[in-house]
Amino acid sequence: MRPHFATRSGGRMAVNGLRHVLEGRFKAVGLPFHGVHGFRRGWAIAMLDNGENVLNLKELAGWSTLEMCYRYTRATAQDRALVQYESPMDRLNGRRGK
Repeated sequence: MRPHFATRSGGRMAVNGLRHVLEGRFKAVGLPFHGVHGFRRGWAIAMLDNGENVLNLKELAGWSTLEMCYRYTRATAQDRALVQYESPMDRLNGRRGK
């Protein structure tokens, strides 16, 4: 699998190299940078919020267990569940919750 963040020669970028690139990008657009870990968490949450399958997220992130997916994204898990929730009353009234 090709690294998500590759060096010019195609190798895997080290964490310090990635941190340097991200700090520069965030600074360029005037946003605070909260570290590589925060960036990774935000990426994982955005993937799920945009409908990505949790199994695909696990593979893309390189996690060995689904527990890691949950640990990274649990802060917004309830919000995602509520978006997907459809009340039985909505169905009875002909409205769709999704």
